[in-house]
Amino acid sequence: MEHDITLLSFADSPESTLDDPKPGIYEHIETVHLPQWKSWLQALIAVPTRTPIQIAYYWSREFREAVARLSTGHDLVLAHLIRTAPYASELDDIPKILEMTDALSLTYERVRDEATKWSLKSLVYRLEVDRVQRFEHQSVRQFDLVSLVSSADRDHLQRELAEKHNISVYPNGVEVDEFSSVGSSYGPVVAFVGNMRTAQNQDACDYFIDKVLPRLRQEVLDFQFRIIGASPASVAAKYRSIEGVDFVGEVDHITDAVQGACAGVCPMRVGAGLQNKVLEYMAMELPAVVSPMGLEGIEAAPGKQVLVSESASEMVDDILQLYRDEEYRTSVGCQGRLFVENHHQWECTLAPLVEDIDQLLAEYS
Repeated sequence: MEHDITLLSFADSPESTLDDPKPGIYEHIETVHLPQWKSWLQALIAVPTRTPIQIAYYWSREFREAVARLSTGHDLVLAHLIRTAPYASELDDIPKILEMTDALSLTYERVRDEATKWSLKSLVYRLEVDRVQRFEHQSVRQFDLVSLVSSADRDHLQRELAEKHNISVYPNGVEVDEFSSVGSSYGPVVAFVGNMRTAQNQDACDYFIDKVLPRLRQEVLDFQFRIIGASPASVAAKYRSIEGVDFVGEVDHITDAVQGACAGVCPMRVGAGLQNKVLEYMAMELPAVVSPMGLEGIEAAPGKQVLVSESASEMVDDILQLYRDEEYRTSVGCQGRLFVENHHQWECTLAPLVEDIDQLLAEYS
């Protein structure tokens, strides 16, 4: 291990404790209790203000005090997502990194501009977009280094800033060895893997069901769209009521859940960052069929390592080609796996971040 790490996180009940997800990663773990009722009250109070709702939702005086206390015994502070930025930005004489992952304002902009179905989440996104963008720009100026996973997100942030800032891109990785090959047996099934609590994944599935699945079933009557991922009960019930949709829900092993699929799809129209699902498809040698937005942050070769569909009709054609041409399907799957092995293993993607952390520490020493 390069450094000793302390993890400070929120818990929604006083009794909650956070276990080390991978034993040996953290030297010390602490949690701060933030009850949900308080978070929702703070969010409601923030609605008529200029404060982003999620910043208000995660505000805690106890967390602020814990950050201040722990920072005195550490050489660097890393804030994960803008919701924790206010706590770290107040600190002096210690290097600070903001791990934004993606530009949240870019997601909100795309929901506002592209989503056709209204929901509570899409309404919140429309309300939040301007205030989140202001907060992101303010936060960028307060940190020594800002980390993103996609150049599209960096360009979005930098475009609105008059001066240059230390915004760097470190793409996500995947534990390749944890994903085995899906094998050569497949049928008229396409898989979608994602957290179905998010508006962007629901929008992607709705688009596929409305625009792509009917055309597939015109060609092959029993074509199925399999959705895999954690979901609210109401969302699961909606999808399970649609003919041709196989809603699986949360699973322990993704590889088992996608068995029999001829492709993994990522028809994203709203969102930002890098789509981990695409890396996972490729790691399983499951050919990935993606929208242009689904490929952001992944420099794979279209037509060879991944298929990029510009429209619903192109996505239908790409999926049918994979279904009908076993040799082509095998080639795309194998090339995708090799790409992930060579470019998106965690050791490869995180090495530049570790180097930048070491340089930042040296500058402050």
